[in-house]
Amino acid sequence: MRGLNFTLLASFSVFFMACTNSGSNASAVSKKSLATDSLSYSIELTSKELPCEPVKENPCLELSVSLLSINAGTDSESQRKINRVLFKQATELDNPNSMPPKNIHEFIAEWTEEYQQLQIDEADFDQQWYCHHSFEVYKNAPQLFGVTFHSNSYTGGNHPNVYLRHFNFSPQTGAVYKLHQLFTKEGFKAFLKIAEKQFRKQFELSATASLESNNFWFPSNTFRLPANFKINKHQLGLVYQVYEVAPYTTGAIELSFSIDDLSPLLHSDFLFLQSTP
Repeated sequence: MRGLNFTLLASFSVFFMACTNSGSNASAVSKKSLATDSLSYSIELTSKELPCEPVKENPCLELSVSLLSINAGTDSESQRKINRVLFKQATELDNPNSMPPKNIHEFIAEWTEEYQQLQIDEADFDQQWYCHHSFEVYKNAPQLFGVTFHSNSYTGGNHPNVYLRHFNFSPQTGAVYKLHQLFTKEGFKAFLKIAEKQFRKQFELSATASLESNNFWFPSNTFRLPANFKINKHQLGLVYQVYEVAPYTTGAIELSFSIDDLSPLLHSDFLFLQSTP
């Protein structure tokens, strides 16, 4: 068994990218300064592997978690708020009977212990498992800190589990922006209609076609907006997760809207989005 391996810790107030192969030693880092950077943050990558016996090309268990943490650029309470949200997402477990991990070590240990228990219970068990969690900063501006969480895992079955979640933070307060907050009350109602029209156009559905009859899973057969959205490059992007409103074969569903086109609908607190590159 290979011990827990800390492969990378880097702190910076600029752009960060890291990559590692299936081994535990190779890594590459590049940095690029961004004039619009607002918050200083660090990314720590923790990984672990359990080799198969007899040895196979790939390890039987492969785990990696890249945890992003804010360390400067706003007050300490706002830092804690953002870091709590990111840590909770990075260490979320599927097992409802498990206590929430207090740190990355416990998250790694939970996966390892569950896998090793299966090896004990089933003598011939050698199914490969993997779990890779990472964060990517897509916006670091004075009024918006945008982060995307990526999860790719496999514990058996027909296909891997892929999950993508966007977080849009206020650097000043640490709060997570909700989609409806971007709009006035009437503006949000108007945006709902715009989004449904685009959704139907994307899937070639008429304005009156039943969503349910076309294999889309909306409560009461009524179009709803997803909670998952991203604001970047003058675009507002909506994302429905795999399995959220359609079968796996449909994949994640993405809708994109021009911020300029939505300007009349925006709440006054979010007019800054019009000039956010």
